[in-house]
Order: sequence, then structure tokens, then C-alpha cells
Amino acid sequence: MALSRLRGLAGLHLLGLNARALQVHPAAVEQDEAFQALSQTALQAAQEAGSEAIAAKQRDFLADALEAAEAAQSAASPQVAAARADGHKKAYAPWSEDEEQALIRRHEAGETVAAIAAAHGRKPGAIRSRLKKLELI
Repeated sequence: MALSRLRGLAGLHLLGLNARALQVHPAAVEQDEAFQALSQTALQAAQEAGSEAIAAKQRDFLADALEAAEAAQSAASPQVAAARADGHKKAYAPWSEDEEQALIRRHEAGETVAAIAAAHGRKPGAIRSRLKKLELI
């Protein structure tokens, strides 16, 4: 029978469930009551604070979250830090249009990959990879 046809829960039997399966531990009930009380307290405090105070808190929260995200994004991974410590100051940095043009000029002038890498502050593998992307090798 479809559940929508039930008029009450008396006589309803769910296969695989028994009375024990639907019981809740007393500690969980106590914790739920504590959470409900804290929720009511927070709701009352928010209502008393007013919409301006709530908006200010939201702006502060978003500013802090943005600052934390930018800090996490700017923190170099250990791999990047190690590559930059080895003298490759532009390791894993994005290529600018000017850098690409200089790379093309140096490659067409016949400079070695090692010389181009040293001039650009990148690893030889990065130079080869960029040359492949530009379909020059």
C-alpha cells in the first residue's frame, strides 16, 4: 500500500526496522535539548540586535573569509617554494604576453633551452612545455 493512503501510524510496519532501531540514546536527546536552547538564545539575540548589526556582522565575516582565502591562495606550496629557492624565481608563475614574445624571439634566435630558462627564471622543463604549447617544437 502507498504511504499516502495511510490514515495513521497504527499498524504500520517497516520491513527491517524494529522498536529498538527507532530509539534515540538519552545523551543524544540531552544534547539536542542543549542545542535547541542555544538556538533559541541566538535567535533572540539576533532579533534584539536588529538588521543593521546583523548586516555588519555578515560584512565582517565575508571580509575575514575573503582575507583567509586570499592568504591561503597566495601561500606557495612546498613544491613551488622549493623550485623558487633553487633560483627559479618564476617557477609555476603564469606567463605574460611579453614573456611569451621574448621566449619566441629567443627560441627563433637559436638560444638553448638552458639559456632561455636562465634568462626567464624558469626551469628548462617549463621552457620546453611552453614551446610545445606554442607549437614551436
